Amino acid sequence: VWAPTEWDEQARFFRGPLTTAAARGVPMLVTNPDLVRPGSMAPMPGKLGGLYAGELGGQVTFVGKPYNSAGTTGVYDTALAILAEQGVTDLERVCMVGDAMETDICGAARNALGGSVLIGHGIHSEALGLEQGKGSGKVMEEGLLTELLERYDAEERPTHVAPAFNW
Repeated sequence: VWAPTEWDEQARFFRGPLTTAAARGVPMLVTNPDLVRPGSMAPMPGKLGGLYAGELGGQVTFVGKPYNSAGTTGVYDTALAILAEQGVTDLERVCMVGDAMETDICGAARNALGGSVLIGHGIHSEALGLEQGKGSGKVMEEGLLTELLERYDAEERPTHVAPAFNW
């Protein structure tokens, strides 16, 4: 069973076929731009699309959070249309809740939503000193949270942070 644990090792596996595809001008459609998979080091489509577009110079169309691609109805467009049907048209009243800075939180900012909540027990749990999964009651360390958020521009940061999302 193939199970490399580091991105560099994984990228070596994909680089050959993706290099050939990029050289032939084969476009890539990434329908889930997530970069990491919770609880796993397996590469997600967004990570592979980044390799294809960046290092290999391939053409990539990203569809899904945080993108609203030309000619497609993005997830935010769809969600906002449903809210508008329910009478919610003021984006200041809309809040995105998610565990991924790159897709959930940045997507909220790119779509001018009124707020966003970063859930700590998700994909950034290790960076925040938390155990991934259900909330354990452990509180995020402020220094680790600050360190994570400082990797992003101020306008891409969440308006709120919660350690877990349980019901």
